[in-house]
Amino acid sequence: MDAEAEAGPEGGGGLVLGVLAIIADDQRSAEDRVTDLVKVLDRAVFDALLGDRDHGIEEQILVRAVVAAGRPLLKQVRVPTIAATLAAAEVYARAPGDETKQAYFKCATSSYPYGSGEGHYGLAESCEPGSGCITGAGTLLCVGRQVGFEVVIEALAAELVPWLHAWAGQVGTTEA
Repeated sequence: MDAEAEAGPEGGGGLVLGVLAIIADDQRSAEDRVTDLVKVLDRAVFDALLGDRDHGIEEQILVRAVVAAGRPLLKQVRVPTIAATLAAAEVYARAPGDETKQAYFKCATSSYPYGSGEGHYGLAESCEPGSGCITGAGTLLCVGRQVGFEVVIEALAAELVPWLHAWAGQVGTTEA
């Protein structure tokens, strides 16, 4: 299954199924799965922002992935700015809005490269859509390099996957 094609340009159920497929694909390395997740989320969030869809499922998946990956990071790197970013990301995930997003962005910028704030998060030098740079999705790669990509996948499977299944159930996406 092509996870990028599965995610689709409009997000929603296709994006959820695509993200679930990436996380569950244990035939591929954890690093490859995190890289694919960054590409898919960066494109989806970028497209949502171009379409004036702030605080939608695309951003919710990204911020919830940042929260999930941030927990093991904070255990390894006990830095106040990382703790503040994790707390702000949790608030934004619970109450998406302009104010909570701005607070999260400000904290994430202070704890670069953790959190999707100001800074270069790209897979390489590029900042093209899908690189992880534009939306800050590349932070998941930074966390993976610090704590291990398997740890990131395990955190996503434990925390993000159940939320995705619950979201899919609420909107009637039964294939998840």
